[in-house]
Amino acid sequence: MPYRYEVHGVVRKNSATLPLLEAIIKQSTGKGHLYYGDVTDSQFIDKLIRDINPDEIYNLAAQSHV
Repeated sequence: MPYRYEVHGVVRKNSATLPLLEAIIKQSTGKGHLYYGDVTDSQFIDKLIRDINPDEIYNLAAQSHV
């Protein structure tokens, strides 16, 4: 049986792309979880990593405006 990823992502509270992200995660993996938060908040990220206990982590965060 092929390995299926369970995707967890962090989204800013005012993100307009939330519905699109949810649709992509559900379509591609079947399992997905989005959390509202700030990737620069180390306490938030530390707690999230402890709670999820992931096998892999990818940082795809980007600056959206200057």
